[in-house]
Amino acid sequence: MSNNPYAPPSAPVSEIAASTGPQVRPPQVLLAVRILWVMYAVGLIVQVYDQVMAPVRQSIPVIVASDVFGLLISLWIYGKILRGRNWARILMLIGIMFLPFSLWLMTSRFMPAPLPKPAVILMYVRIPVDLYVLWLLFLSPGKTWFAARPKG
Repeated sequence: MSNNPYAPPSAPVSEIAASTGPQVRPPQVLLAVRILWVMYAVGLIVQVYDQVMAPVRQSIPVIVASDVFGLLISLWIYGKILRGRNWARILMLIGIMFLPFSLWLMTSRFMPAPLPKPAVILMYVRIPVDLYVLWLLFLSPGKTWFAARPKG
């Protein structure tokens, strides 16, 4: 150390470890998104079945518009989950938390007409499937995909 007050400060500089390279997406995350897409497709099939077998409850343009909107939202959120965005995972959790309430509402006396049996069965099947998806995204080794990564 120099006694010169005008000398630049000197501090030991350590080597910064090189990054470990690109992080690999855990297979649990990919499985969770695939399950979500399968459930989405099954929901569309049940909806088409309902429209064919039951009297029309809504106009076809309204159904198509809502399905296109739902598809765009699903593409966006599932894509963000695949990219490791934690807010998308939390948004999925919030949506799944409301599933039992919507099940109660859809099967209660507040509905003007009873739901067809396939739609009710699908809603009951979705509960354990969605819980499995939440396990894959929050508790399995897939949760590491959503950890904060250094920018750069």
